[in-house]
Amino acid sequence: MSNLKKLAILLQLFVLSSSPSLAQLHFETGINFISPTGEFGTSTEFGAGAYIEPKYLLTEHVDIGLHLGLNGVLGKNLKSGATLPTILATYTYRLPTNHMIFYGGLGFGIYVLRGNRLLIESTEFGIAPRLGIYLGRLNLGLTYNVVTEANFIQEEIISANANFLQVNVGVRILSRE
Repeated sequence: MSNLKKLAILLQLFVLSSSPSLAQLHFETGINFISPTGEFGTSTEFGAGAYIEPKYLLTEHVDIGLHLGLNGVLGKNLKSGATLPTILATYTYRLPTNHMIFYGGLGFGIYVLRGNRLLIESTEFGIAPRLGIYLGRLNLGLTYNVVTEANFIQEEIISANANFLQVNVGVRILSRE
């Protein structure tokens, strides 16, 4: 790539980053720890993952976003496990206080269920109510992922939910203000 093209791209990025509309855009990234529940919990032990979530500020208290996550869980039989990529549209309402911000929200979208001797691969719809607190740029959150249906491989194939509780530890990359 020529130096002129690189300079043009940098100039465009500078102009876009100074735009007032983009001042309302911020990102969050982090890790999460998973505790499967219900039938999912009888087949799996625990899991972990990572996420990135670009968000757009609608009002002082409300933002919308797109949660992109990749989670993995270990099966009770250590030779089995599953990966759970997620793509969720999110809505978050924030209640600021002097030194912290409490929030509640809802995500809804697609969960891709892929298993190694545990699940039959499928794409399912799910919702994810969440609560948490921001301490400066640090996010400590709790999300309960409700996945409508999954097909588990045990003695036979059974159909059940793939719900899981998720503890998030994240950090905002850009300011919300």
